[in-house]
Amino acid sequence: MTDRGHSLMREGEAVFDELRAQWESQVGRDRISDLQDALLRLLGPDDATLRGWAGADEDPPAAPAASR
Repeated sequence: MTDRGHSLMREGEAVFDELRAQWESQVGRDRISDLQDALLRLLGPDDATLRGWAGADEDPPAAPAASR
């Protein structure tokens, strides 16, 4: 990745960090964490939609086992 690409990734992370802080101040950290866990379970930990929003240094919750 280029230096510009790295810079854009950091800018995007800052935007999501700010949004998360705003949401946490509105509804609480626990509710945002519950929402994040639910989305990761629904979409799966490899879904690019949530990459970055979940936090790079956090391990996503395991997806529930599929029932047959």
